[in-house]
Amino acid sequence: MNNEKEYQKEPQSEEELKATRAIKSPDIVRGEEPQTISVISNEIIGIEYCEEELKDRKDEEYQHRKFRSAINEEHVLRMLEAKATEVAPITEVAPATAEKLIINQIALMYVYEGKGISRKESDEIVRQHGHTSGEKLFQRFTFYSSSANRKAKPFPFTQKRLKNKIELFSSVIQLLPKDKQAKALDEVKILNTFFKTEDE
Repeated sequence: MNNEKEYQKEPQSEEELKATRAIKSPDIVRGEEPQTISVISNEIIGIEYCEEELKDRKDEEYQHRKFRSAINEEHVLRMLEAKATEVAPITEVAPATAEKLIINQIALMYVYEGKGISRKESDEIVRQHGHTSGEKLFQRFTFYSSSANRKAKPFPFTQKRLKNKIELFSSVIQLLPKDKQAKALDEVKILNTFFKTEDE
């Protein structure tokens, strides 16, 4: 009995117990409880989820930018196609426009279209048609503004000069808009009547 008492261990203090547990469980450091495998696993899963979420957002942003870029490209293509298919208004081009108009033609065009020409404007108008004498244009415009002068025989009269006047008026008719041709056509008929009368 005495021997058994000798071999019986006395109760360990709290510090000894902690030291013993530290030896058995090396994960216990400075009194902290060891992390379990489930906690570590949850943290790993959380990190993976965040990475996957970030990747999804990046993919969405990329797809969004790609979609916007495609829309912009389509818009530009449509604008270019519309521009390419635009057609300029079709106007009748008279044979006389292939050559530079003479001053008498310009003056008659302004008269029949009901436009006025001042001395100041005449310089700019003749330059547009490749001429230099604005004063000459103003004088011819003033002369042809009189219907009597337009319908009268040339003076001094010759058949050649009358024929030239008819040809001049006829060339201007081709340059006028359709709704401005009636007066010129009537006056050419009058001149043609003079020509036939003088020819008989």
